[in-house]
Amino acid sequence: MKKIIIILLGVLLFCWPGTVLPWSQTTSGITAQNIIDDVRQDINESTASYYDDTADMVYWINEAVHIIASSAGCIEVSEDIILSGGTMAYTLSTSHYDLKSFHLYDSGVVNSPERFSFIRKIQQNLLPDIPEQELRPKYCFEAKGQFCVWPVPGTDISGTTVTVYMSSIPTGVTGVTSQIETPEFFDPAIRNYVISKAYFKARLENRGNLFMSLFIARLQEYLNKDAGVKE
Repeated sequence: MKKIIIILLGVLLFCWPGTVLPWSQTTSGITAQNIIDDVRQDINESTASYYDDTADMVYWINEAVHIIASSAGCIEVSEDIILSGGTMAYTLSTSHYDLKSFHLYDSGVVNSPERFSFIRKIQQNLLPDIPEQELRPKYCFEAKGQFCVWPVPGTDISGTTVTVYMSSIPTGVTGVTSQIETPEFFDPAIRNYVISKAYFKARLENRGNLFMSLFIARLQEYLNKDAGVKE
């Protein structure tokens, strides 16, 4: 049964849409201790003596936060890249899971209808041929940890800004005072994940599977909303 859960999580990772998220990124401001207190209250009758292991719970909360962030891409950040004539590859300083599908491009031409446009994310091996005179980036991809644009920008647009949107890797949960970085929408999911792991450790697999299914359902609800799937 645990293998099935792992497969389901893998499916969620594979199906993560690459568009800007419609859900709020507002966090609740709670810490790991708040999650731990809620979980202890929820399952006190079943595992009172077992659930004194705070270190385990901190580990599971951190695990849940990273699964959510990598699956849902819900911690979105941006970084500006300044184009330089003749330069295709640029270094991003932000640790991230993946780039979003579209990147805002500012041509720098004031009052021009072309001031803002989008660069399309594409696989490197699918880059189309570009006419020699076309020196404005239309595509982007990531290669060897660098953000690349194509075609290579000309000198006439040096200094232009490309704002790159990406899903950030969370700092993580290292102790009871660590804040939960994922959106408030996922707070119940984190609690369910921790409860599930506690039941699994206590060899109560049926209960563990129930709460893991609730965790996965919450993730799927987010992904469905992001993809515009009707429920």
